[in-house]
Amino acid sequence: MTSDEKETPPPSETEAAATPTTDDVAAQIQLTHDQLVAALAASDQAVEDAMRTAEEAVAMAVQGVAKAVEMAQQATKKPAA
Repeated sequence: MTSDEKETPPPSETEAAATPTTDDVAAQIQLTHDQLVAALAASDQAVEDAMRTAEEAVAMAVQGVAKAVEMAQQATKKPAA
């Protein structure tokens, strides 16, 4: 070992206890994954609900336009004499 290199002391008991194990890291990754999947599922449901609402609104608008066209056609017809 050269004089520039310093020997790393072994970790103290406190440091060793604070260092996460592979299992700790894996558990945290799994937890994060589960939370993301749950958030995506909730988001997907919200999008589906919004799409359904939009489809219903469009259907109602189409019916309204059809009724307006029908009424306009009736209004422009000459009354029978």
